[in-house]
Amino acid sequence: MAEKKQTPVVVAALVLVSVIALVFVVKALRPPVHSRPLVNWTCEACGEQFEAEIDRSPRKCLACGKTEAVTSLWIWCGKCDRFFEAYRSKTVLRDEGEGAGETWPPMNEIGFVKAPGGEWMAAGTEEAKKLQREFKCPYCGNDDRST
Repeated sequence: MAEKKQTPVVVAALVLVSVIALVFVVKALRPPVHSRPLVNWTCEACGEQFEAEIDRSPRKCLACGKTEAVTSLWIWCGKCDRFFEAYRSKTVLRDEGEGAGETWPPMNEIGFVKAPGGEWMAAGTEEAKKLQREFKCPYCGNDDRST
């Protein structure tokens, strides 16, 4: 008779241990949660490349300490199996004298893009849009996004 009373206690203990183990397994399998996605950054001053949370650029470089790091889009080329930098982008605050407050809602930021080694251009221009959609691998010339 004592054995029959212990059986429900043992089953309940096994269920409890299983639930606790399942909670730990689920937590271990979940990817880490970041407050913002990670992006690539390149310092315009020293050339250092690093990965950090997305933020308004330019940001402080981890290597030289200058506030000249900008976001950098890197693409993997499936044809030659290499990574290359497609373009860089940055956001700057508009000065009061450059038309700030002329739009509603007020647009305080201006976006810029450039090819590696190129000149900065306003992000909304046709030339900038072309740069952002028509880049080629500098190693093999591949422009096919599916490979």
